[in-house]
Amino acid sequence: MKIKEASSELFWRALKELPRNEREGVIRRMIKDREFMEDMIDMITKQCGEVAEDSFG
Repeated sequence: MKIKEASSELFWRALKELPRNEREGVIRRMIKDREFMEDMIDMITKQCGEVAEDSFG
């Protein structure tokens, strides 16, 4: 596993292990960060397009 992948995995596991109210707090902070939110929207849009292509491909 590469360093970037390991960092991503560590962050993901830590986020999932938080109690729901704390996890929601982290997500709220992410949403309030405009640049981060724009990145998330771009990634989600791309992923949805890939899923749609797979479904109709």
